[in-house]
Amino acid sequence: MAEQRVDPKKTKEIRRLMNSGDKAVEHRYGEAVKDSPEYRKAAGQRAAVAGRERRREQRAAGQGAQAPAKPSARDRVLAQEKQRQEQRARQGASRGR
Repeated sequence: MAEQRVDPKKTKEIRRLMNSGDKAVEHRYGEAVKDSPEYRKAAGQRAAVAGRERRREQRAAGQGAQAPAKPSARDRVLAQEKQRQEQRARQGASRGR
């Protein structure tokens, strides 16, 4: 069997339309599109993304039950800055300002 070429632009458009549902894809390309290599590739890519997202959510849910998340560097810097501001406010109030 000869290998069919896959049009990356059509695959991308089909994947975009899949976000609105299969009817949107059928409306744009007809029912025969489901037999195309572009549709199969787009469906596979979409399933892969959904699987990665599901595994990421499961890992995040599992981590939440085990131990609290370590604060990011940004969060630590913001917390330090907030403490400094509160300390300055307390010092300013004690000096009668």
